[in-house]
Amino acid sequence: GGIREITVTKKARAVYSIVSKLNDTTSFGNVSGVCAGDDNLIYVADFGSHCVRIMRSDGSYVRTIGRQGSSHGEFDSPWSACYSTKRKVLYVTDCRNHRIQVFHADGTFVRAFGTQGNGSMT
Repeated sequence: GGIREITVTKKARAVYSIVSKLNDTTSFGNVSGVCAGDDNLIYVADFGSHCVRIMRSDGSYVRTIGRQGSSHGEFDSPWSACYSTKRKVLYVTDCRNHRIQVFHADGTFVRAFGTQGNGSMT
């Protein structure tokens, strides 16, 4: 219904506002994905800086998840982020480590899954 549509609209506006601000800053390496979570938090996958930055909808910085590497909670070029409001977790595609990593909203590592494929569809 209408309440859900209003919530989505507010989140979409917040994401647009963050993306607009990111274009004016040099603190990001290469923003590759942005998503909205609960509590007006915005998750920004930064491909160039090998991390996910958590921002408030007003653009203020909250924390950074990860750094460059291949251990749990580390990234080699995170490409996108998706927040599950049902499970209350953040999914991040860790492009060059060939996996998806899962985190709690506070940045605590939950698990990782996936491996490099061989290109075969069979």
